[in-house]
Amino acid sequence: MKHSLVSLLLVFLGYQLSFAQDSTSLNNESPQIRSKEQVQNVVYVEALGNAVGYSLNYEHRLSGKLWGRAGLSYVSGSEGNLITVPLGSSFLFGKQKNFFELGLVVTPAYAEGDFLLGSENEDEEFGIIISPTIGYRYQSKEEVFFKISFTPLLTTFEKTFIPWGGLSVGYSF
Repeated sequence: MKHSLVSLLLVFLGYQLSFAQDSTSLNNESPQIRSKEQVQNVVYVEALGNAVGYSLNYEHRLSGKLWGRAGLSYVSGSEGNLITVPLGSSFLFGKQKNFFELGLVVTPAYAEGDFLLGSENEDEEFGIIISPTIGYRYQSKEEVFFKISFTPLLTTFEKTFIPWGGLSVGYSF
């Protein structure tokens, strides 16, 4: 199961990187202007948010306002283990450094023990967490990146809805 999650992440990142090579043709702006004024990549740590506990993430601008995201998280505790791989996209609305973000993240998750299963057994389960993202995002060229968002979680583990949020800090380039 762990191998399939890693494979899924590698396929997504490969797709993002191949798409990124041709992203200049998707923008109406000249490549020289875009590269000096617009951030193309972000790496960050997210607390809570789409991956439940924390996640390490990479985002890349796919076109003007559209961003693609891939992340990874592993949480181990006395109640069990949880591996999540947040994959998603979002649209940014705003100018310069301040943005309103709307997005959708689908997070394949693998839980062992009682981490998300809601029972006292030692079962293993694979599930999906779907979470829309609504938030504020601060990012500028080659500076600190900051995001605060509302990320309600819809899980297939027990078909539950959990009001949730996240805080992200990282570096944009």
